[in-house]
Amino acid sequence: MINYLFQTVLISSILSTGYFILFRKSKQFQMRRALVLAIPIFSFLIPFSNHINIENNPVSNSLLFNQVLDEVLIVSHQSQSSTILVNIENSFLFIYISIAIIMLLLMLYRVFSILRLRNDAKHEKGIYIINNEYQAFSFFSLVFIPSTQLKNIEIIIEHEKVHVNQYHSIDIMYFEILKVVLWFNPIIYLLRKELSAIHEYTADQIIINKQIDVEQYFNVLMENVINNKLIISNNFNNSLTKNRFIMMKNFNTKERLLIRLIGMILILSSMTIVFQACENGNTNSGNTKERNLVGTESQKVLPKDALKSDQEKEVDVYPSYPGGDKERIAFIAKNTKYPESAIKDSIQGMVYVNFIISKDGSLKKIKVLRGVNPEIDAEALRVISIMPKWNPAEKDGEKVDFAFTVPFKFTL
Repeated sequence: MINYLFQTVLISSILSTGYFILFRKSKQFQMRRALVLAIPIFSFLIPFSNHINIENNPVSNSLLFNQVLDEVLIVSHQSQSSTILVNIENSFLFIYISIAIIMLLLMLYRVFSILRLRNDAKHEKGIYIINNEYQAFSFFSLVFIPSTQLKNIEIIIEHEKVHVNQYHSIDIMYFEILKVVLWFNPIIYLLRKELSAIHEYTADQIIINKQIDVEQYFNVLMENVINNKLIISNNFNNSLTKNRFIMMKNFNTKERLLIRLIGMILILSSMTIVFQACENGNTNSGNTKERNLVGTESQKVLPKDALKSDQEKEVDVYPSYPGGDKERIAFIAKNTKYPESAIKDSIQGMVYVNFIISKDGSLKKIKVLRGVNPEIDAEALRVISIMPKWNPAEKDGEKVDFAFTVPFKFTL
């Protein structure tokens, strides 16, 4: 988990760097908005997709009647480093959840503060008049204006209606949730700030296009330079007044959007390829210690003949372990012992054991489809061989043979 979260931070950092280089000065605000919203999603998906590698499973191309059961984790309890690692991960998980809960409570507090402010405000023609402690802002369909700014109410309402019509509050809540889940990622806070700026630039552009004088509009902004405590809302003045004024003067500047998009796509594609290559490299290096006991190289997909059971058609009743799958996993975990020699040599990996449940429920033709080393493979075979009888499969009212594959994951 820690490694995955670290990868999300790394990917979001690289993608954000590419975004700020290519799009920071772009006037295509809807495109910028989409990219800022998409960067956290890609930072989640790219490392996650690299963990899904079907070709590394030797039974991925298996035929019917050769079902792959859930893997059973075998941990060396004699490994002090493993215990320390587990303790570190548990501590990190506790800290992560604790801070996430605090962030969630803070988010809910800000939302309820807005709702409480609505209840205390004076409501006139769909607008909520508030005291001077706050600046003008909107939250979903709610528009709040301080009493001192009623003289500029038309411009402010037009501005806030842009936020409402563009559904900017949904973007804000999206990032507030991300801050709860990814509180440790500084890029999320940077992107959240950038998104707020994009929202204001968008509103400014639409207002200016309505032939409102830029100088007059800017003066209204300057009159609203007040610190807003409700940072979860769309603020009329977002402490970006100078940058917004500069942007207003350059709304009609031409730019090469296609080149920027191609650059961003190249960065995203490169990230995906690099992470996929790194994942494959780790898998290949890890598999150099594995050996296949059915006559093929460990990096090749096993022949289908090695996976066939005695049937060619679907069964009506699948075989089952006495007491259910939890009992099966408990039996394997209880009876499997990590070989001392493998612990000493720091050998670990995945062992795939294939067997057939015969018509009377006994196990036969037990074999290793892919192994790690002789001692570990032998231990996996031993445990499967001492398993009790299963409830056999049935086809057309008759008991039939059925093949299963059990992955053993030996981890130090």
